[in-house]
Amino acid sequence: MQPRPNPIILIVDDTAENLRVLATALSDQGYDVRGVINGEMALRVAQANPPDLILLDIRMPAMDGYEVCRRLKASQQTQAIPVIFLSALGESLDKVQAFAVGGVDYITKPFQLEEVLVRVKTQLALWTAQQTVRQLNQNLEQQVQERTAELALTNQALCQEIEERKRIEQHLRESEARYRLVAEHISDLVGLHNLDGHYLYVSPSCQGVLGYSAEMLMGHNFYDLIHPEDCERVRLQIQALQPPPQVGRFVCRVAQQSGDYIWLETLARPVLNDQGMITQLQTVSRDITRRVQIEEQLRHQALYDELTQLPNRTLFLERVNYALHQGQGHQHFAVLFIDIDRFKLINDSLGHVTGDQLLVSVAHILTQYLRPVDTLARWGGDEFGLLLPNLDDITSAITMATAIQAGLAQPIQLDQQPVVVSASIGIVWSARHYHNGTEILRDADTAMYRAKSRGRACYEVFDPEMHQEMLHRLTLEHDLRQALAQDQLEVYYQPQVNLRTGQWLGVEALARWPHPKQGMISPQVFIPMAEEAGLIGAIGEWVLRTTCQQLHQWQQYFPKLHFFGSVNVASHQIHRPGFFETVAQVLADVGLDPTCLHLEITERALIEDTDHTAEVLSALRQRQIQLSLDDFGTGYSSLSYLQRFPLDILKIDQSFVGKLQPERYQSESGGIIWAILSLAKGMNMTVVAEGIETAYQQQCLLDMGCPIGQGHYFSHPLPAKEITAMLLQMQSEDAISPEAC
Repeated sequence: MQPRPNPIILIVDDTAENLRVLATALSDQGYDVRGVINGEMALRVAQANPPDLILLDIRMPAMDGYEVCRRLKASQQTQAIPVIFLSALGESLDKVQAFAVGGVDYITKPFQLEEVLVRVKTQLALWTAQQTVRQLNQNLEQQVQERTAELALTNQALCQEIEERKRIEQHLRESEARYRLVAEHISDLVGLHNLDGHYLYVSPSCQGVLGYSAEMLMGHNFYDLIHPEDCERVRLQIQALQPPPQVGRFVCRVAQQSGDYIWLETLARPVLNDQGMITQLQTVSRDITRRVQIEEQLRHQALYDELTQLPNRTLFLERVNYALHQGQGHQHFAVLFIDIDRFKLINDSLGHVTGDQLLVSVAHILTQYLRPVDTLARWGGDEFGLLLPNLDDITSAITMATAIQAGLAQPIQLDQQPVVVSASIGIVWSARHYHNGTEILRDADTAMYRAKSRGRACYEVFDPEMHQEMLHRLTLEHDLRQALAQDQLEVYYQPQVNLRTGQWLGVEALARWPHPKQGMISPQVFIPMAEEAGLIGAIGEWVLRTTCQQLHQWQQYFPKLHFFGSVNVASHQIHRPGFFETVAQVLADVGLDPTCLHLEITERALIEDTDHTAEVLSALRQRQIQLSLDDFGTGYSSLSYLQRFPLDILKIDQSFVGKLQPERYQSESGGIIWAILSLAKGMNMTVVAEGIETAYQQQCLLDMGCPIGQGHYFSHPLPAKEITAMLLQMQSEDAISPEAC
């Protein structure tokens, strides 16, 4: 059968762009290209005018490529047409199925046009050669029959038959030469082996793939080149091969002449003798080293933390699950959940780059305590997980936690600045019944939060009561959301007084939560909970609006009253977009004089995003709102912060005031208070002392020059009704200050 001058190629693909690209590229090579978009059209076109080759997509609506190929092979008119599959399906089973239904080649999308053109050309050459051989065989059989019949009549026909056989044999040799030409000019490594693995034939491409010439490999054993760790697996895979049309696939490392190993993907097909026994093995191998490297890189990115190069939470959970199932009944292990204390504060004050350096340093410190069988992972943010397998008892895990605490207590040098950190550690022992690693990590996290609530820099071993506490906490958080939505929160007010005259100058607004079932919930409980749950902004805005409304109402009731209301502002609120606009809108809605509003800022708020904070505080100050720095002396503030921000008031923390006792007047706290007062005076700032409990403390503060104070000595925080009643009494006694604002 003679090849056509312009072979017809039928492209079957439901993606128009693929049809266009392939049709253009093949037409440029001189092929007569036909294109259809589904299997039914492909079958009709192939029956009407059989093409020389079909490029067939697998995934198509109604009828997939596998079914199209089966129907083509079932028809006598189209069964000989070579089919090359095009598909994004890259799994081995997909390729095996493609070859099983009659495909001659398989190209994985996204494809390279150069590869498609080469493979089309190769398959057309092979198909032409096969057709030639088939035609020659048919001719030969017919001619032999004719010659045999004629032999009975004349001996002269025998000579003619011999000559004809010589001519046919010449055609066969030419056909074999064409086959060899194809094998010797493709980039894949083509081989023929006996069952022991010795090469009977190898294509010249082995020089480019392995560095050996074909002559060097002839007679040598393929198994000798396979990596020792892969050899037995490959041998078993080959032994498991069944007779054709089964095609085996295996991936292994193969040695090059240089001694380096590359990854080869090999398709192996058994060759049968006349008795149907497997005697040889045909192989086609392709270098996939780059692909394996990319896959390994992607796997590393999926399972390891980019910053610390430690396993990430996915891999850590996988190993905890493995330890759980391996150790059931006889091997115990422990999981430590490690959280770096006050990391956010360090990260915000020193910068995120320094924060990342700190995490890397912490990871390095923790790694020094590991055994070869242990797994340290970065769980996320400033949290690490540690798996300790093969332990006899919980003591070993506690010893590890203690060692980690000691190691982290040493100063870490970051950009020539020493930083000391600590960690809260939760420990879970595998002796409890667990079904999966997620439950273990949940309990380790719970124990870690218990350690953090104890004051940080300590560890806690999980017990079931903690789980109940966590459930209680989640219930309480839900109740807090309901309380905010249903207006169940209240604002209490604690007076701030002139320490010399005792007159009220203003009040500090404090959120209170009277729980319908549990009674009054401490702010120390629900305020941190609100911050973690993301409710602090909504609560803060509600307190601000409620306080401004109450101040305005008092001013309506008491015309002589001009005192201020001081509202605490969390750092989350300041850094939320639109905080200034919210304050301005509340003042406008209520109609309150801005000079009667004080906002108390924490030191933490100053060091987080200082540029944004300075911009917001300056805008507030321009509206004549007074700004107080709360709990001064307990955080990370410095003189540079005081100079940078437009602050009016420093509030001395109650921890210093509480230490003012008769026998300790000259204590360190007294010196700190004196220093704060001197600093405020030099910067023209007012000072308010918190937590005054006794007359002695009031007198000490007066003697040191502190003008304003608040505390239980003067009044506990009270609801608005009780404050109103006290103001009524003051009004009757003409004791209301007219100049506080």
